Amino acid sequence: MEGLAPRLERSRAYWRWRQSASGWDQFQQALLGHLRARVGPGGHYWDASAGQQPPAGVTERPPEPHRPYTILSTVGMSCQRMPVVEQVLDDPSGYARIELALATTLPSAQAARVFLWLATYPWRAVTWFGPGHSVRWYHEPATFPLGGTEGYGAVLLLDAAGSLRGPQPPDLSGFTFGGDPVRWLWIVPISERDRQLAKDHGSASLVSRLAAQQRSWVAS
Repeated sequence: MEGLAPRLERSRAYWRWRQSASGWDQFQQALLGHLRARVGPGGHYWDASAGQQPPAGVTERPPEPHRPYTILSTVGMSCQRMPVVEQVLDDPSGYARIELALATTLPSAQAARVFLWLATYPWRAVTWFGPGHSVRWYHEPATFPLGGTEGYGAVLLLDAAGSLRGPQPPDLSGFTFGGDPVRWLWIVPISERDRQLAKDHGSASLVSRLAAQQRSWVAS
């Protein structure tokens, strides 16, 4: 009980800041500035929360001469800790705040649709996303925006995407909020069969199989 009062006050202070006129803008500009320094200037920006809480957007980083693929990243997931992570991990500080990223050669507007599903998912489903987690697409596989016609209908989330084929992933680390480091998880499209393998035998088994199949972490 003695430790509860400080936590409540920190929570009240956070929500006072979050609901202030400048709170969201401060966070958004800080995160966009971090991404600009890491992966170059931005292109399009989309709202990914569709009026739901928490607010989240998607920023596009178009291809550059040294990077022949687009990077899409959420903006806003890390502005609040994910649900239940404190109940699962003894020390959640390195996992409680995330953003999602996708490297792709698909049209950006098409690929960005995956974030309409994922950006608010932890709060809708009262769950959390961590390295190696996999999530099944909520609709028919043919509607999956990252290659549904190729049999993909789920995503694998990796913080070390370089274990799969493809160019060296950019380092997005270094951003902190609320005293916690923000972890970027890369989205890799997978099939439902792949997801079941990860569920039954662990994500490391799936990553090994995808690597043996020469699967790239860049969605195309």
